[in-house]
Amino acid sequence: QEATELEMMKLWKGLFYTFWMSDKPDVQEALAILLSDMVFDFRKESLSWLYITSFWKTMIREWGGIDRFRMDKYCLLIRK
Repeated sequence: QEATELEMMKLWKGLFYTFWMSDKPDVQEALAILLSDMVFDFRKESLSWLYITSFWKTMIREWGGIDRFRMDKYCLLIRK
């Protein structure tokens, strides 16, 4: 069964704040790689695209709330 856009947006909200709470640089980098590699774990290409578009919608929605202390780690996530 395919996930809905709402379900994927809820997933990314949780992933966004999981990343928010990661404090150590090694943990941040490992989590960024894990989150970026998840796109290959879906069985259908349509789910991979939904995962990617939900990521970008989440980043757009949350970008204004990222403080200067966390900006570097979110830039790392975007690069990965």
